[in-house]
Amino acid sequence: GLARSNDFFSMGSLRMTGSIPVSAQATVALIKVMSIPEEGRPAWYCGAVGEYTIATTAKPTDVAVGDPITLTMTINGKGGLDELQPPPVAELSELTADFRVPNDPLAGEVTPDGKRFSVSIRAASDQVTAIPPIPFAFFDPRQEKFVTVRSEPIPLNVKPAEKLAISQIVDAGGSRAAAPERLTEATGGI
Repeated sequence: GLARSNDFFSMGSLRMTGSIPVSAQATVALIKVMSIPEEGRPAWYCGAVGEYTIATTAKPTDVAVGDPITLTMTINGKGGLDELQPPPVAELSELTADFRVPNDPLAGEVTPDGKRFSVSIRAASDQVTAIPPIPFAFFDPRQEKFVTVRSEPIPLNVKPAEKLAISQIVDAGGSRAAAPERLTEATGGI
């Protein structure tokens, strides 16, 4: 029990007046932890468990061959976003067939919309007309199977890169002072 002290120095603080020992036993449901199956696992699976969607954007979409294009992939859904890994874009043959893609690991940023990953890619030829759909695979524990979602393709306008003739690189058209034919040694100051 509790009682309020009326003494002048304790200023009405609470004090314990008695106690009774109580015991209880909690019942806890068993939790079964299962490993993610190997069967049916897509090659581009990176460990995601839950339900997700993927959307992509690219800037700029009017480029010359070799110009950098920032491809941004936003993944959202139900699951742990903090540990979510990006799609393995450097290993996707449908992307690497027409684009130069860096092999560096991608850092992600958790946003209110999901988790965002960005990578700079470059079109390899002026025949490229779009960034292909980017697949993202996850294991859905409700369905107990792997699911792959894909982004929409992004149309591009790729023009040939400008070329400079060797003569334009070597002779910039500016006047240059003739180099002295002979060096002269001087003593003293400047």
